[in-house]
Amino acid sequence: MTPKTFAIEGLRGVTMERIETFLAVAEHAGIAKAVQAGVDQGRIQMTSQYPARSQYSRQIAALEAAVGTTLFDRSGRAFGLTERGRTLWTAANDWRESLAALRPRENAPIDLTLVAGDSVLSWRVIPRLRRFLEEWPRVRLTLRASAAPMDDVVEGRAHLGIGARKKGDQYPEWLETKRLGTRQFALFVPRARRTEGLDLARLLQGGPLAVVSSERGPHEMACRMAKVTPTVAFECETFPQAARAVASGAFAAILPVEAQAELSASVAEMVEIARPAGSRATVHLLARRKTLDTVGGDGLFDDVVAALSEPAGLRRQSNR
Repeated sequence: MTPKTFAIEGLRGVTMERIETFLAVAEHAGIAKAVQAGVDQGRIQMTSQYPARSQYSRQIAALEAAVGTTLFDRSGRAFGLTERGRTLWTAANDWRESLAALRPRENAPIDLTLVAGDSVLSWRVIPRLRRFLEEWPRVRLTLRASAAPMDDVVEGRAHLGIGARKKGDQYPEWLETKRLGTRQFALFVPRARRTEGLDLARLLQGGPLAVVSSERGPHEMACRMAKVTPTVAFECETFPQAARAVASGAFAAILPVEAQAELSASVAEMVEIARPAGSRATVHLLARRKTLDTVGGDGLFDDVVAALSEPAGLRRQSNR
């Protein structure tokens, strides 16, 4: 047995090098992105990236042949792990974490990746980071916008994710979730339209509105409650884009109340939307607890939860 081969009976050909390649491809959801990450980190020379892609492909194929199963779903643009792939990823990542635990940890940097929607990163995470990073100066945090933060954590592309956990969602038992609170929405109206009054139905019907195409639920609920057909001027991709439309003074939009971090009272008026009981979205933090405890000790995860659960200092909403 060579030094790079696992001592696992019946799995000859499962080498450490192939496992590392498998983890890299899984974490970056593709071979090209995994190789590019290697270039960015200085592990792969720029001139060698195309040969490295071929090498990664051969290593993944050899690993799949060794374990006798397909590890990646290649049907989409991004590589997703199959059920057997997730099983191997869990075991391989535990192995890597165990090796990391053997290294001296004193003063070593702690690299963490946190994924969430663009608006959650902009309005919930970033405003709360200063105190946490002051208390954890060794943490080097990477924030990445994601439409599927929970999948990114489950499949190893991130250590932490923030998102709405839907009823019936199934995740591995080794993942830990913590409730951070509920997500509330309000209608933000440019201050220049203050003369129209703050009647929700009138403001919705008067328009023009900017609507987030992938987050139409709060908009549709508000319209049903007000019994109006709104005037939609245009659709955009994210809540921060809609917030900038409000800041222009020309459009109103239904946004998470955290948007007031960007839209001050002098720019926009916030009109509360009283949602029915039980209809508010619950925001959860999903984390690889074992990873965080390994690299930062028992207190790291709890401090992340505390930082992201702190009150945001929201201004009083108007419901007149």
